[in-house]
Order: sequence, then structure tokens, then C-alpha cells
Amino acid sequence: MQYTLYTLKKLYNLHKSNSFYFPPDIQRRVVWSYKKNSIPFLKSLLQGNAVNPIVLVDIHECLTYATQISRIPSDVSYFSELKVKGYRYIVLDGQNRLKHMCSFIDNEYSITGIFADIEGNESLINNEFYKDIDQNLQLSFRLAHVGIAILSEKTLIDLHSVFKAINSGEPLNPMETRNSTPSPIASRIRELAESAVFQKMTSKILTAKKISRIEDISMILKAHLAISPIELKLPHMEHPIRKSNLRDKTLDDFYDIGLNVAEDDVPQYKKTYLIRTEYILKSVASCIAAATNNSEIVSQRQFWGLLYICEKLYVDRYVLYNHKALYNLVKYVDKALRQKSREDQVKDSNLAKQNNSELPKDNNYYWHAASNIKDSTSRMIRRTQLFEAIFDGGYKSLLSKEELSEIGNLDVVFELLTMEEQDSEESLEETA
Repeated sequence: MQYTLYTLKKLYNLHKSNSFYFPPDIQRRVVWSYKKNSIPFLKSLLQGNAVNPIVLVDIHECLTYATQISRIPSDVSYFSELKVKGYRYIVLDGQNRLKHMCSFIDNEYSITGIFADIEGNESLINNEFYKDIDQNLQLSFRLAHVGIAILSEKTLIDLHSVFKAINSGEPLNPMETRNSTPSPIASRIRELAESAVFQKMTSKILTAKKISRIEDISMILKAHLAISPIELKLPHMEHPIRKSNLRDKTLDDFYDIGLNVAEDDVPQYKKTYLIRTEYILKSVASCIAAATNNSEIVSQRQFWGLLYICEKLYVDRYVLYNHKALYNLVKYVDKALRQKSREDQVKDSNLAKQNNSELPKDNNYYWHAASNIKDSTSRMIRRTQLFEAIFDGGYKSLLSKEELSEIGNLDVVFELLTMEEQDSEESLEETA
């Protein structure tokens, strides 16, 4: 590893010439705020106290190493593609610092406080942009030194390990660590989560802070596994992954089976599985878009309820006509089932007290299952009761007249395809 100093001017010029690649599979998303992070960092930069180096990876040197020494095909492909695109360095650590320094020079935010110029003269700055501050202070920023650590002759596995080691002081959350895994499924799930239609959907479900810590990718990953086909199993599992607890070890194992393996050689990564998930999630997203306004918040409970119903519509070959009505149907049925299950638990508890027997456990009831998506048993309980209420007609006794009137006849919400229509659709799919 080579340590050196770059001026902010040099870093800025490299950034503007697109020499830096910010890998979405390794770097955290930009989470700094101007007031809390950027301005204090700029002050420490002028004072010479910004001691943590920005860690760069020399793409040319890594490509040479991959071609001549390690001979790992995925590494050769990865680094050569970056070089062809004109990148010189991978930014392994320091994305927030680098981007926010450069965005200050680009006048994207103003600063306030006392700053000393290159001659030591202090100036009181009040909400001024870079273009408006004294020229000596501008020069101080341009000539400020930034510590740089340059890595060379590294494999993708090495980069993953170095990234984890760098962030050991402020631990990555499990999904951030998983996202940096050099497994082909990492990029597939990330691309799915970051598509425009799903970004719009997850922005209604998750806070901006949670999205900045890539919990949207985590949600899409869990959804993908929860509705995966029955034949999708991990190598060490006897049962399908959809019947597994969606805890960190299961998610990690799903990513790790692709380490140093071509995507086509991992049966669990079949493209048809992701296409299936994308189709079902688009139905969910359409329901949310049809039933909510731009500022309306959607609960994760509603998302998961819709996901289970849209999966059944897909598997059983239903046609969905009215996305808004389905959204409200799931919303009202879920609310009624939760209320009924709480009432049932009270009755069961009273009966248990009368008989001096053990009180019933929360996890036996729908209200508890509706909030626990990690546990496979809870998901099964919720699926079963939702399906019975919606597809077997139980909703009619659960909902109020007003709610039933709003939803209308289910025949105009969704309809099961006839066998002839299913055969015709399958024929079209085979042709495509």
C-alpha cells in the first residue's frame, strides 16, 4: 500500500474527469449531511486534522495482477471493464468525504463558521458558497492536503476483506456487508432494488435514513427468497429456502454460494427466479401506486401482505384488473384479521386462566405473525389466513358494508384464467 498526499485541487480534477469509480457493491451510499458532516470536515481539512486517508485502488495495477498472476477470470473481466470505461481508481473508502469536498467546490452547498486561509487569517463565513468566499480562502481549500492510500495488486475478494477491515470501527450493518460480497447475486438483487419502479415503491415504505443504509436492498432480497419457487434450496438445506427463517445466516449463505463461481453455474441464481420475483413485485408496486398519493406512507406489513397475494395470483394464473381495489382488500382484511386474532387471544387467555392452564403464546395468532416476516412459521400463518379470507370468501364476514362496497365484486378485481387461456399464455411465453 502506498501512502501519499493529494491536494483538493488534484482530487477535484480527477473527480471531474470521471477517474474515480464508486462501486455500489462495496461503498456505502452517500449518507453525510452538509451541516453535521461536511462543514466540520472542511474545517478539519484546513487545519490539517483530516487524518483518515481516502483509500483508492489502482485499476491498471489490479488488472495487470489479475491477468498475469491471479488469473481469476471474474477479476480480469471486472478490472478490464472499468479500465475501458476510463476509470483510473476505485474509491474503496472515503466516498462521502471525496464527493462532499468536490460538491463544495461546485457550489452545491454553503458553509458557515470561522475558517483560516493559507496565511492564517481567520474569516467569519455566514452561509456563503465557495464562489463567494475570499480568494485566499478559496486557494486554501484548493491547496489543502488530503491523505491518500493507494492499493494495487488486489483481487475482488481482497477488496471485500479490506473494506470490512476499514469499517470495523463503525460496523457495517449486515446488508452493507452482504452487498459488498463479490457474488453475482449481489449485483442482481441491487439492480432490482435500484430500478426506478422499485425505488419509487420502497421510498413509500422505508425512511430515507434506512434507504441510505441499503435496507431497501435487504427488503427486496428477503422478498425474493420468501416467494422463491419450491425447488430453490441452499446446498445444506433439506427444505426450500422459502420455508426457512430469513435471518442473517440464511441471507449470507445465499450470497456466499456464488463466491468465485460463474453465475450460470449456481442453480439457485437462475435468471427465471429473478424474472419471477420482478413480475410479482411489479404487481405489488402497481397496487401501491394506484392506491396511494406521492406523500403517503405504506407499512411494511401492507407490503408483505400484498406480496403474498400477488404471488398467489401469479402462481395460480389469475389476471389482476383493479390494483387499487386489491390494495384496499388486503389492507381491510389484514386489519380485520389482526383485530379478530387479538380478540381470540383474550378469549383463549381467559379460558386458560379459568382452567389454570398455560396462557396462549403470541406467536399462535395472526396479529403477531403479521409483524414477523423473518420467521417461516409466522409467514405461513399469515399466508394461510389471508388466502382463506380473500380467495375462499372469508372476507365477506370480516369487512364492514362500507369496506365491501368500496372493494366491489372480486370478479372485477382479479379473475382466474381458464385452462384454454393458460395454455395460450404458456404458448406465447415459449414463443417469446
